[in-house]
Formats: sequence, C-alpha cells, structure tokens
Amino acid sequence: MGSDCLSSWPRHQQVVVRAVRRAVLNFASRFLFPGEVSMWVRRPLYMWACTVRRFRTRGNVMSSSTRVADALVATGHPDWMAMAREVGPAFAARAADLDERDAFVAENYGELRTYRFFSAGVPAELGGGGASHPELCAMLREVARHCGSTALALSMHTHLLATTVWRWRQGHTVEPLLRRVAQEQIVLVSTGASDWLDSSGTAEKVEGGYRITGRKVFGSGSPAGTLLITSAVYQDLRTGPPYCTSQCPSLPKA
Repeated sequence: MGSDCLSSWPRHQQVVVRAVRRAVLNFASRFLFPGEVSMWVRRPLYMWACTVRRFRTRGNVMSSSTRVADALVATGHPDWMAMAREVGPAFAARAADLDERDAFVAENYGELRTYRFFSAGVPAELGGGGASHPELCAMLREVARHCGSTALALSMHTHLLATTVWRWRQGHTVEPLLRRVAQEQIVLVSTGASDWLDSSGTAEKVEGGYRITGRKVFGSGSPAGTLLITSAVYQDLRTGPPYCTSQCPSLPKA
C-alpha cells in the first residue's frame, strides 16, 4: 500500500485532488486558524479521504484503522498526539501481560505500522508524516503514558530517523532510506548504547565496503527490526580513526 490513499488513482486525478487539498488547508491555516488548522477542520478532510478511498477501491477489504491512517497522512499534517491517544488504550490493556511474560510488544508494533508512526518524522515531501521535533517528543510521551516498553522501543527508531533527517537537510545522500521508511514502514534498530561516543568494534576495508567486527549488546526493537544501524572504528594510518557507519539487515531473534 502506498503512503498516500490516492496512490491507486490515475496520475492526473492525483495532481488535481492534492492541489485542492493543499489549497483548502493553506486557506484555513492562513485566514481562519492562523498558526495551525484546528482539528475540527482537519477531521472532516480525513473522513472525506477515507470515504473516497472506500469507493475507489471497488470492494477491496481494508480495516477502518488502515483507511483512517492513510487519510491522516494524506491530508498533509497528521495530528500525531491524537493518533497516539487513539492507539494508547489498546497498548495499555496489553502492557501488564507483556511485562509479566517479558515479551516484545509485537502487536503494538503492528498497530504503529498501520498508523504509519514509523515514518512520522520523515519530511512530508519525501512521503512521511512531516512531524517536527516537539511533535515527535509529544507523541512519544503520549505513547509512554499507555505502554512504556512500546514508547522506549519506538523512541530508539525515532531518534535514528531524526538523525537521518538532519543528515538529509545537510545534503547527505540519505533520501532513498527516508523514502523507504515512508513507503515500507521499516523499523530501524540502534546499537547506540553499545557504542557511546567512542563507538565499539572495528571496521576493515574490503572490496565493496567494510567488514564490521564487534559485539553490540543492545539493539532495541530487534525482534521487529528491518535495518540495523551501527558504527565501528576504522583505523586509517594516513588520516586517523574516523567513524564508519554501517547499515545492514537485522537478523531474526534466535
């Protein structure tokens, strides 16, 4: 499923409908509700997008939560706090049992994927939710009120994503990764607690890249992870020991 609920439409119809949406939201934010379009203006637009998709899919069965999630993102600037409040009660209902069994929050992660939380911080122009740093913090705080384990694991993905967005704004070639997060809702796994400022492990230069050797104790979100992002030290006798950041597929938990 694409990141926009209009993705199955003909291209010329997508262009027209998105232009109308942007015009309505821009007018409301500039002249009716300066600073932010209020929720009671955005919500009818969300519901309109859901209704349009229901008719356009011509009988394809989709959950109502998926339609709402796509509509929230499609309108340009989702209310991530409201979405966190919506999924929160279900997270809270599972929290005690998960803690008792020392189990990963897999079902909660499934809902986060449905509501596209994993791309909340990706810029809207790259297909993501366009959430700002304060919005991401508020979103995580709200999730934590219902399930601390889910919020902690999500925060590990979110801080890696925010770092990647910062690199994109500095001109680094990370746009494909951000677009992939938005399109596929992949989960990034961090080994930061094993690395700190000095990093850990070593990098050996080989044909086509580097071979990383090291022991990474922490990897939050690994049971549901898609991409492991870690670092190691590459000792170049000519220029000193710069850091080498490595990205590799996460392995299933044994």
